[in-house]
Amino acid sequence: MKKNRVSNKLSNRFSNKLALMNTALANQRTYLAYTRTGFAVTALAAKFKSNIVITVGLILIIVGVYQYYTIALDLENNIVNLPDKEIPLTFTIAGLMAIYFYFN
Repeated sequence: MKKNRVSNKLSNRFSNKLALMNTALANQRTYLAYTRTGFAVTALAAKFKSNIVITVGLILIIVGVYQYYTIALDLENNIVNLPDKEIPLTFTIAGLMAIYFYFN
């Protein structure tokens, strides 16, 4: 019976570590996607010399970096917070602004 308790305790610690690692890796993938999108918008805007769209692309990069570091610090400090739900909305609005200013 005691061996079972020790085994369960180790299993719980291991699964908790795996969950933290999965969360950290998902955070990193999201950060890279946000950054890639921001650079793509900025590069497209630079090609067509649109300063407003360049600004939108840079804002996307800054917001992605902010969210990544906020979540990474929370993970390091074992703080459980949900990510900002406004970040995807920011990206959607910024993308729509980029499309609007590109065609006008």
